[in-house]
Amino acid sequence: MINKGKFNAYSVLFSSNRNVTNGTNEQTYKNVISGTLESETFNYLLNFNAIRLNDVKSINRFNHSGIIAEQNSIRNLEEIINDNAIKLEKIKLNNASLKEVLKNRKSVRDYSGEELSFKNFSQLIYNSFGINDARTIKIDDINVPTRFYASGGGLYPVEIYLYIRSVENIKNGLYLYQPYSNSILKKNNELELDKILENNVIDYKNLNVAILFKVDMNRAYIKYGELSLLNIFVEIGLMSQTYNLVGTSLGIRSCDIAGFSKKIAEKNMNIDGINSHILYMVASGREK
Repeated sequence: MINKGKFNAYSVLFSSNRNVTNGTNEQTYKNVISGTLESETFNYLLNFNAIRLNDVKSINRFNHSGIIAEQNSIRNLEEIINDNAIKLEKIKLNNASLKEVLKNRKSVRDYSGEELSFKNFSQLIYNSFGINDARTIKIDDINVPTRFYASGGGLYPVEIYLYIRSVENIKNGLYLYQPYSNSILKKNNELELDKILENNVIDYKNLNVAILFKVDMNRAYIKYGELSLLNIFVEIGLMSQTYNLVGTSLGIRSCDIAGFSKKIAEKNMNIDGINSHILYMVASGREK
């Protein structure tokens, strides 16, 4: 066994091809670099600098045609307003110091189970994912609504699903957030949170809200092609950080979750796992 290199104080790689699947990530990394093991992550990164001609054409077409402005101006028509929809309140945040919010933000995995007020819930969801009424963009005489987080090309391909437990005046269950009407739509799906978060250290029994980020690839791919996935990952990161900071200002703690059963979540939610995917979760509640 030969020591091949030292990348930092905790990562020493060895050349051994006896087993490319077992062992630690150091061994896996070495085999990926040496070409004896495939990695979707590295394959994506290695091809990331290759932008196809049709991607360039699509990006230019969207940028110069005003298609997105037209789409966003009528996306409210996608939303369903019926007896299963609950209208949230549009309540601005208190004048919390950004310095204090940044200083106090932390990941919390254990929750008290204390009921979250409807007011605080409304503030949390609206100020994280809602339409920013104070800012619109005018493109070719079309008033385009914007949201409280950035989105590549203004496509907004990520939808917010909420698993609600212990929120004032709202029945427990799965809901879809509808930003244009600032409402949540009750879904009939039963979410097996214990199985989705199996072997995870999150206190899912006492949380108030779990956010599930659903992406529809067609919304981003038709413009960005192979650049879509990067834009989507960045957007989800921006959304989760906004949610974390808004929650911190309201005394609501959260924890980002990448380690969950994507397959079970998508099966529970009748999501195909081809065009539509659940890519990330955030658990939140009052700190224990």
